[in-house]
Amino acid sequence: MLMLMNQSALLLFFSLASSQVDKTFGVGECLAGNPPYCADSSNCCSSSGYCGTGDAWCGAGCQSGPCSGNPPSPTPPSPTPPTGDGNHNYCGNGYADSAKCGVSCYGGTDAPCPTGETCFAGIDTCPLVLAPNATPQPTKSPVVPPTGNPPTGPTVAGGDSRVIAYVGNWQTCPTPEQLDGYTHLVIAFAVSYSYAASQNQCSGSCDIGTSVPLCIGASGNQMAEWQGLGKKVILSMGGAGMGGSWGGDVNNCWDYCFGREDELSTALVTMTDSQGFDGIDLDYEYCYDVAGGQHARNCNQSGTGQHARNC
Repeated sequence: MLMLMNQSALLLFFSLASSQVDKTFGVGECLAGNPPYCADSSNCCSSSGYCGTGDAWCGAGCQSGPCSGNPPSPTPPSPTPPTGDGNHNYCGNGYADSAKCGVSCYGGTDAPCPTGETCFAGIDTCPLVLAPNATPQPTKSPVVPPTGNPPTGPTVAGGDSRVIAYVGNWQTCPTPEQLDGYTHLVIAFAVSYSYAASQNQCSGSCDIGTSVPLCIGASGNQMAEWQGLGKKVILSMGGAGMGGSWGGDVNNCWDYCFGREDELSTALVTMTDSQGFDGIDLDYEYCYDVAGGQHARNCNQSGTGQHARNC
């Protein structure tokens, strides 16, 4: 079980943990069609709807592409990319609010939002926002469905391979069908603040509480149900609401955790043991003390002993 001894150890663990998470789940989702297909015809569309190569995508349950268990499917037409730039910038009162994909703000994090929210960049779960001079991508033509065995769940190659699902605990619980093909679930987040639209209200003692909700609508045996499906369930602590290193962010709750690494470690281990999690992930998006590393970045410090940090 993870024990955080100091700030350097905390950052090192975050770096290692983040490297394990494949947020695109292969090379991306399959494109809409009958059946679904991949933009790159050398990739296979797996039964769970993601593109890639190898047995996990091209083996049993492969829906289209060079499937090893099915006859080759017709090559789909190559999609025409949009003319001009695009991004995934959306307005919101905090990162979680912007992830609701409400109002887009193509111009970037300094772009105005209609009711005074902040423009957050890189909300990849929301639709692409095209530049004003961009031409929308045309609708894809359906392809002829391949014949073969009915889809089954993909197999994960190798003893240490994993496909990780990010589960926001402010959202509705995913169904077993939605989790098919994933090996790990990351429950986000345990935090040390109370949400506020203008600025999150930080705990002055970095108190994360004694338990964390799993998702909206979780049953009393939700953890056991997931683990009974063979999933590893990981507790994630942090997220953008604890404070970010990008310009315009006003949250700084990590400030109150510096110097309290031992207490935070103990609280995380206690929460993990009491709720039955299989491990801990640290989602640290704040500043760090590497000389010359972020000294020109905008950083928000609380003035409680961290104001001299290089960010």
